[in-house]
Amino acid sequence: MPYNLQLRFVQSVNRAEISPDKRMVIVRVRDTLQDDRNLVNAMMSFCAIGVVPQARQFLPEPMNAAINITMTRKLLNDLKHYSALQYLYDEVVDEADGGDIDSQAEFCRMFDALDENGLFTRVVLEEMRDFGARIESQYPQPGHELEAKRFVQYVHEVATRPPGQDLQEIGHIGSYMSIAFVLVGSRDLMAARGEAPYLNHIERLRSSGYQKAYLAARGGTPLDSPDISESASIRMARQLARSIQERRIGTIGRDMDYYVPDNLGNRRKGTGESTS
Repeated sequence: MPYNLQLRFVQSVNRAEISPDKRMVIVRVRDTLQDDRNLVNAMMSFCAIGVVPQARQFLPEPMNAAINITMTRKLLNDLKHYSALQYLYDEVVDEADGGDIDSQAEFCRMFDALDENGLFTRVVLEEMRDFGARIESQYPQPGHELEAKRFVQYVHEVATRPPGQDLQEIGHIGSYMSIAFVLVGSRDLMAARGEAPYLNHIERLRSSGYQKAYLAARGGTPLDSPDISESASIRMARQLARSIQERRIGTIGRDMDYYVPDNLGNRRKGTGESTS
C-alpha cells in the first residue's frame, strides 16, 4: 500500500466512531453469531429513511416506529427469515401498553389489520407519501400528527368493519387529506337500482370537499363461484370506474387487485380503484 494502514477491531456499535480529522475507514466484518440482530437493525434503519421519508417529520414517533416494525416484519416474512423475525418480536417490538392510540404497540396492531386487508401499502403509505409532499415546506405542528392519526383510524375502521355494518364516518376529511371509501357489495341494492346510488354518493362526496374516493369490492368465495374474480361486486366496481370517467365526475387512478381473508378464513379477491 502506498500509505500507512492501521487495523483496529471495533467491539461495539457505540465505539464505531469516525473522526473527521483522521483518515479512517471502518470495514464491517460479518459476525454470524449476530446475524439476526444485524439483519433486523439494517432493515429497521433502512425503513426509517427509505419508507415515506416525505412524511416522517409530520408523524407521531409511535407511528413512525410502528411503520418501521411493520415493514421489517413484512420483509422478513417474505424472505422466510424466521429466526430474525423472532428476534424482531423478542427484542424490538415493545409490549402493548393498553389501548392508547398514541402507543407504538397499538399502531402496530392497527397496521397489521390494515396489511391483512391489503390497505397498508396500497392506501395508507401512498396517502402518507402524498400528505408529506403537500406540506414538506411547513414546520411540523401538532395538527399534522393529529390528522395523520385520524386518517389511520378511519382506514382501520374500514378494514375491520363487520359485514353489513355501516361506517361511523363516511370518510376522513382534514386540512391535507380528504378521502373516502365507497364500498360496493350490496346485492339487493345493485339488483334493484344498479350503479345510480353509488354514483350519487360519489357526487355528494365531491360536493362535500372530498379529494379522493376509493371504490372497494370483494369477490365471492370458492363456494359461490369457481371464478371468484367475476363476482357481481367487482364487476360493479369496474363499471362504476368507467361511468365516472365517461361522465367526468372524476379522474380514475390505479386499479388494484389483491387477496385477503374474510372473517371465516376464506381467501377472497378484492379490488380497488381510486378516483379524484
